[in-house]
Amino acid sequence: MGISSEIVKDLRAQTGAGILDCKRALEKAQGDIAQAKRLLKEMGLAAVGEKKLRATGVGRIFTATQN
Repeated sequence: MGISSEIVKDLRAQTGAGILDCKRALEKAQGDIAQAKRLLKEMGLAAVGEKKLRATGVGRIFTATQN
């Protein structure tokens, strides 16, 4: 069964996982988005989208330079 790019884009938008990971999950789930989401969550990839939206309120970055 061929997985359309629209379904892959939809799953990627919902989970934040990579395109190839979404495609593999959809192939394993035979096109079922709900099951593919579960597979991505089991692989630890569905939370990627949530983590990248977190704002860091504390922390500093320093750069040391020498002349």
